[in-house]
Amino acid sequence: MYALQASIAACHAIAETPEKTNWERISALYDALSVISPSPVVELNRAVAISMVY
Repeated sequence: MYALQASIAACHAIAETPEKTNWERISALYDALSVISPSPVVELNRAVAISMVY
C-alpha cells in the first residue's frame, strides 16, 4: 500500500506542470490501491485521475 502511495506522490513530484503529469500511470496506481485498500478517498482520487486522462 505504501509503495503505491509513494509512487503516486512521485508522479506528482516529478511533473513539471499539472498538464505534464502522467495521469495514466496515476490512474493505474489508484486502480491497484483501490483493490488493496479500498476507501472513499481512494475512489475519489481515482475518479479525478481518470478525469484528467480523458
